[in-house]
Amino acid sequence: ERFEEIKREVAFFLEDRDVRSVPIDVFGLARKLNIKYKFLSESLLKRNKSLYTLNFSDINAAQHYDKENNRVALLINDIGNYYNNQRFSMAHEIGHIVLGHDVQSETNEAEANFFANQLLVPSALLLNLSSQELDNENLTAIFGVSHDTLNIAIRNVRKRKAKFNKEYYEYEKIVINLLNDSLIDKIKKY
Repeated sequence: ERFEEIKREVAFFLEDRDVRSVPIDVFGLARKLNIKYKFLSESLLKRNKSLYTLNFSDINAAQHYDKENNRVALLINDIGNYYNNQRFSMAHEIGHIVLGHDVQSETNEAEANFFANQLLVPSALLLNLSSQELDNENLTAIFGVSHDTLNIAIRNVRKRKAKFNKEYYEYEKIVINLLNDSLIDKIKKY
């Protein structure tokens, strides 16, 4: 299934970049990928545009290829968007790049959303948590995500637990080896 492939892609992506702590530093990952990004507010201020007369509520991020500098450039909407939503938008755009999307489609958007969710809250990390730990309000702070993002991840993990035995896939082992110590340390602090 395509979503299992995306989970593998996320695991290899994290492994290749030796990511070892949660919350995942998506802005640092963007820099490592040579992705130039700006926040909408700073872009508008440089152009002396009023932040209050324009409506950007439907736009979370925009991406284009900067041919002159041979790299992807992103514009992240930080106007009225919570930091966790900005992180999700960045993870989503990284998903498009890693998954090789070159056209916009509903399928590509769904895949990039799934990638972002797996990058920010890797389901493999949640597999070891008890039901009580999964209900921990602090998980949103630990992973740096919104309640919606966390709820989707928990729903996916509960489906995974119901369908499959406790055997881990190889890509899940990669994620657990990279990030589980960081997660456990953060849970202990809360």
